[in-house]
Amino acid sequence: MLYLILAELTVDKGNLLLIGSEQVEIERARVEQERQRAEQAERKAEQAERKATQLASRLRAMGIDPDAED
Repeated sequence: MLYLILAELTVDKGNLLLIGSEQVEIERARVEQERQRAEQAERKAEQAERKATQLASRLRAMGIDPDAED
C-alpha cells in the first residue's frame, strides 16, 4: 500500500509523474480528440464534394462543361 502511495507521489524535478492509469486516461482523451477532429474533417470534405457537384450541375445546365480543359 505504501508503495502505491509513493508511486503516485513520485516527483521528478518538481513535477509529479503520472502513474500508468493516468497516462492511459490522457492517451484515451487524446485519441478521442483526434477521432473527433478526423470526423469533422471528413464532414467538411463531404460538404465540399456536394457543393462541387451542385456547382458542376449548374454549369452543365448553362451549357458549360466543367470538366473541359481550356
